Amino acid sequence: MTPSRIWRDLVLPPTGGALVLCPVDRLVLDALEAWHGSVTVADFDAARLAFLREETGSGQMRLLAATPDRLAELEPAGGEAIAFVDIDGAPSKKAAMAMIGWAARWSRGHTYVKGMRTSGVESLLARAELAGLLVRGATSRKGMTVARLEGEPGAVPSEVEALAIELRGLALALESNVFVFAGGGLDAATTMLAEAIQLGGRERVLDLGCGAGVVGITLAEVYPGASIVMSDSNLAATALSRRNSQRGTPGAADTVSGLGASPFRPGALDVVAVNPPFHRGRQITRTGGASLVDQAFAACRNGGAVYIVANRFLPYERQASAYGEVEEVAGDGRFKVLRCIKARRRDQDTTLRWSR
Repeated sequence: MTPSRIWRDLVLPPTGGALVLCPVDRLVLDALEAWHGSVTVADFDAARLAFLREETGSGQMRLLAATPDRLAELEPAGGEAIAFVDIDGAPSKKAAMAMIGWAARWSRGHTYVKGMRTSGVESLLARAELAGLLVRGATSRKGMTVARLEGEPGAVPSEVEALAIELRGLALALESNVFVFAGGGLDAATTMLAEAIQLGGRERVLDLGCGAGVVGITLAEVYPGASIVMSDSNLAATALSRRNSQRGTPGAADTVSGLGASPFRPGALDVVAVNPPFHRGRQITRTGGASLVDQAFAACRNGGAVYIVANRFLPYERQASAYGEVEEVAGDGRFKVLRCIKARRRDQDTTLRWSR
């Protein structure tokens, strides 16, 4: 008996393995709990992996810190196998299609896709059919759809693309992929943030939620004397920013994989730049962005600056004002860049704990 009526048509093979990609809740894992096959859970999100690692301490599941390179190298399963894709954990429809392609090839065509209707699951299933997969059944309940797909896809969206960026008088040749924010490209908010940040030249700077590393790499080029570090809870993003930072950047641009600003001691940094997330996977959320802003201020020293870029309607001024004086330093009708000088309250240890 599965834990939810929506899984009543779930058919598990008597043997074999299961691959679960980016589960945003426990529904799929609970459905597999009593099954005797081996289960691999792969995710780009370090926070979800940490939560699962804490919950599955007994080791019933194999947890895989996923990057596009590692997933593309997955060998097809032997014997009977089944794969699950939670599209709510994918940052874009192209990313979801790539995940479906990996899952279908790994399981040799026995794939389940789960997603909320607000994430566009119906249009994604239509794309899957155009790519050569057969939709054998779809069940919907309370806005959530589970569909069973058969077959292996033909062409799927390209995962990696070359990216040419012109920013602050620089011409940057970077790499992008569909698993990071804005596909690793240069969106308007990132452009505004990268152009608004002003440094003296020797600061310790964190690009928090770095994506492909556009802001951090730009600052390393413009201010080669500064110490720049980039961090993101999206493991695909940190892998990509690390690769991009090695493409000829003269300045110091390191990348740290971790949960927000957790790799850094409180008060360790002079400047923190953050683009708070408005989505978690395909779902809209505001709590994650507020938490990241709090982490940015925790990592910044007293007297240091936190730069925040956000949609104009999001009230980050109120949150930032609890830490110090807030000023809008750039903006247009859609976005704004806030700079907050963290108020001096007491001396803090400002030694940066670099993680390589």
